[in-house]
Amino acid sequence: MGKKESGAVKEQRKILFQAAQNGSLDCLPRGLLIRNITKWSAYTPEQAQATWDSRTLVQPASLDSVLHVAARNGNVNVIRFFLEYLKLDYLLTSTNQDGKCALHEAVQALQCEVSQYLIDRGTPVDVLKRADWTPLMLACTRSNNVSMVKLLLQNGARTDLRNKDGWTPFHICTRKGNLESLKILLAHDPFLLNTKSYNGRTPLHTAAIHGHSEIVRFIVSACRLNGQLVNAQDSCGSTPLMDAARFNSVECCDILIGHGAAIDKRDGVGRNAFHIAAQAGSTEVIRYFLGVMGASVKKTNSIESRLDNYKASTKNTRNGNDVHVNTVHWRTDNGQTVLHLAAREGHVDTVKYLLSIGANIEVKDCENYTAMDIARRYKNDQILETLNEHRDKTLK
Repeated sequence: MGKKESGAVKEQRKILFQAAQNGSLDCLPRGLLIRNITKWSAYTPEQAQATWDSRTLVQPASLDSVLHVAARNGNVNVIRFFLEYLKLDYLLTSTNQDGKCALHEAVQALQCEVSQYLIDRGTPVDVLKRADWTPLMLACTRSNNVSMVKLLLQNGARTDLRNKDGWTPFHICTRKGNLESLKILLAHDPFLLNTKSYNGRTPLHTAAIHGHSEIVRFIVSACRLNGQLVNAQDSCGSTPLMDAARFNSVECCDILIGHGAAIDKRDGVGRNAFHIAAQAGSTEVIRYFLGVMGASVKKTNSIESRLDNYKASTKNTRNGNDVHVNTVHWRTDNGQTVLHLAAREGHVDTVKYLLSIGANIEVKDCENYTAMDIARRYKNDQILETLNEHRDKTLK
């Protein structure tokens, strides 16, 4: 066991962290009180440093130092006191339980003045925290981050570094939906559009799965993506269109299809975007896909035309629509239809809609299971009730 802390150590730590939190040095003992930090005390740095037990500079549980707290709260005067007067420069690279140094905290809190001071004082602008996140990556997780992103780039922050998942700052911006920051990063490095994470995901995948239609539109417009890139697959075979379907974003799907995305492209287990929409319970996307496919005799890139088809499909039920009937019976590699997938996940509204457009409850997968068998297997009682009711009506 470690040495038990004295009451004096705890009290000194409390005083120091109070100063770091509030930005006031008035709470410090009289001997170190500095009202004007441009006029240093008569203490030498060695004498000043010896005044404090180093344990008082760090919180035992979080490992936050006084610099972490002061940086987070934008208290540059306190930071200057510890670095310029007490000469405790080792605190610049001191890390907490999350592997963050003071610069990480300042950047994530969007404290521009503190961040610039810490960089000027010697903190590397691309210093890594746990999981290989740089300060620029942390800045990209925040809204209203334009000033911070510009500051880091002006100080030489690299845009091509990747975290443990292979994400660059550009990927992170797309996830957050920060369009202005995205434009700044792309102006700095145009090649960011084509970067992929370690599992093969592009920024377009990331924007689509979070439903950021403005970002999707910006990316496809900025690089004039051809059909091959719009249909790029990650390591599981997922395309951006599949990800947009997962999010139930008709708008994102429409933008992607307008630039050549294929509904019937398959992933590693034979699912296409229509299957994914059913599995996710994205009924509105299913309606949209049917509207697109139902009027695809002449290919169109007109948003208005595609959305008109979608609106028309919302009014349609069965009524002899062969496109609908054929589509709902597309099979995955294990023989499952969209009805199997929706039933497994318990999406009642989706199941009802699929039945209304002609889904056959008797179709069996490669293991000889019908959608009813799947619902029973996964104990989706409401789905089972819906399918039974549909069967009873059909038999009458």
